[in-house]
Amino acid sequence: MITDEQSLVGARSQWGSEITIYDDGFGPLWIMRDSLGIVGIIRAQSWEIAWEIAEDEFFPEASETIADFEREYGMQWFDNECWNEV
Repeated sequence: MITDEQSLVGARSQWGSEITIYDDGFGPLWIMRDSLGIVGIIRAQSWEIAWEIAEDEFFPEASETIADFEREYGMQWFDNECWNEV
């Protein structure tokens, strides 16, 4: 447990590797996981705020832009069958 008077300063996995953290001041801890395990811990007031922080601080930036899609698939790229689920 961590109280609002304490700061989240770091975290380590059970194998000793450092886990990326983000402390937004107070609130519960939100664990970000993928298929390989924990990739980050965020302290935020709500799930929505934690998600916004994850988008800004943890998720990688897209390598392609809309212009790239338009150049490769045409102006109506979003109608291309490869982007539509069956």
